[in-house]
Amino acid sequence: MPEFDEEFRRLFALYFQPVFSFFLRRGFPREECRDLTQETFLRVYRSIGRFRGEANVQPPIDPVLLALSLGATFVARGFSGDKAQLVPIIKAGLRHNGFALIDVISPCVSFNDHESSTKSYRYTRDHFHDAASVDFVPLRREITAPIDDGVVVVDMHDGSTVRFRKVAADYDPRDRDAAYAYVREHQAKGEVVTGLLHIDERAPDMHAVSGTIERPLVDLPFDEICPGSAALAELMEEYR
Repeated sequence: MPEFDEEFRRLFALYFQPVFSFFLRRGFPREECRDLTQETFLRVYRSIGRFRGEANVQPPIDPVLLALSLGATFVARGFSGDKAQLVPIIKAGLRHNGFALIDVISPCVSFNDHESSTKSYRYTRDHFHDAASVDFVPLRREITAPIDDGVVVVDMHDGSTVRFRKVAADYDPRDRDAAYAYVREHQAKGEVVTGLLHIDERAPDMHAVSGTIERPLVDLPFDEICPGSAALAELMEEYR
């Protein structure tokens, strides 16, 4: 099958380095990484006839749906490339009294990789003992994409695409069941919904739920925090 062989050669040329880097990051010697990479492609070549076109048969776990199911009272999702939407969401989540979960879709980019940074690859290599050889992660351009009305398709660094959809202007985030159905509906279309998905403004904060005192624990004297065995025995007696 010369046409298939040509397609496989293109596949090999395109993905050899990513697969090789995968093994290299796990600490294998370079020569062994090459052998493992070639073995991987050999197995692909031998089993390609059984491939049914399914990239992943296991559905992903959606943290937004999980948060809605568990009772979170502030649930939102944003894209790191759309800070005009993401920043207000984070500020609102911090001000929310109840439990807030914000799912941020963010491409993996090289972080703080400059000469004066103590988090750069060069600083790490110069100041730490390498337990294993790791490959260089090249800098990538920042992906930005304002998400307006409708669907916005964003290309990621690995060539994959993500279809974002911002919630409509008339979307009501106060109905938990409707929010769950809304996310599922667009998930079935291959779309990732962004924006404030659910909020319950009546939710109390953890201090109100737990009945904690106004003063920080660090300011309380030891005898109030640990009143002794007699006070503990009295407390336990209330639960008998």
